[in-house]
Amino acid sequence: MTSRECCIACNCISGIGYQTFNKLVQYFGSAQDIPGHPAHEYMQVKGIGEKTAELLENTNFELILEQEINRAERADAHIISIYDSDYPESLKSISSPPLVLYVKGRLPRDFSRSIGIVGSRRITGFAAEFTRKIAFEAAMNGFIVVSGLAFGADKAAHLGTLDANAVTIAVIGSGLENIYPKEHEKLARDIINAGGAVISEQPMSFPVSSTGFHRRNRIIAGLSRGVLVTEAGVSSGSMITAEHAVKFGRPVFAVPGRLDNANVSGCHKLIKEGAFLTESFRDIAEKLGTSVQAASAVEADAPAPLPELTEQESAICNAIKNGCSSVDALVDALGIPVGDLNSALLLLEMRDIVVLDRNLTYRVLI
Repeated sequence: MTSRECCIACNCISGIGYQTFNKLVQYFGSAQDIPGHPAHEYMQVKGIGEKTAELLENTNFELILEQEINRAERADAHIISIYDSDYPESLKSISSPPLVLYVKGRLPRDFSRSIGIVGSRRITGFAAEFTRKIAFEAAMNGFIVVSGLAFGADKAAHLGTLDANAVTIAVIGSGLENIYPKEHEKLARDIINAGGAVISEQPMSFPVSSTGFHRRNRIIAGLSRGVLVTEAGVSSGSMITAEHAVKFGRPVFAVPGRLDNANVSGCHKLIKEGAFLTESFRDIAEKLGTSVQAASAVEADAPAPLPELTEQESAICNAIKNGCSSVDALVDALGIPVGDLNSALLLLEMRDIVVLDRNLTYRVLI
């Protein structure tokens, strides 16, 4: 078994991360010498307890490697270990790089022009529109956009990049057999078809879990030259991504917002702590030392396809275009119960078809 193969197998064992793997390598002399020892010998390695030692003793490394490679092949994915030449250099520089990356699609080797864009899953309409626009501008200026495939800001960031027919990378916290959320399986395919990739450090069948989400945040930060938070509360996962970026020496950018919006409290906190206040992609480009191509000139060349609407959704959009921009006005014009109307408006917002402006009036984006 080669060091690369042992690395992939170790990544499938609970409790073995980069730090522990390195300690095992140092103790036994090489990665390929890790398998085949009794538990009491593994326990001589600092940080390895009885449970992990027993797992190592009882693991059939050859079998686990074969099973994982087969799973990846069935999913049309490939595996990059930290020993491989195509492992991203930007990740090698962080304190806790993933041992393995599972990749569906094409992972760029050069992340010198990249920006991580993250934010709230329950993003407001205005922030979703801004996130999509700034991702589009970043992509048109040759930047790889890195995000997490989640609802809200992540989705907007990926869609903005796809609007520009450019490369975006989605880092997920579960295994590639368990794309989450399932509603974004099509988005994942679109990202891959556009030349980007969906990646994970977790084994193929790893389930959706909070642990996976927290760990993927450091990968987003590690792959990125800088991280932009477009809208986030103080206790959100986006703040964890920003903390990792600071730790890794990456600049953090944050978008200010209305003081009565709890979703921007995290952004304001970041700005107070030294993040760069961001009103446009130009603010990011200037900090990163790159020039900016005018977005207005390119937007006309990359029209987004019109979405399919139900009869009710079409009626709502037409009413908004005709001046019924509030919930009360829409109820009066359409006769739709307010509960049903609010549900329809929320779905339209999530699909980036309508947006709720700062003055709490609706506007159609298509």
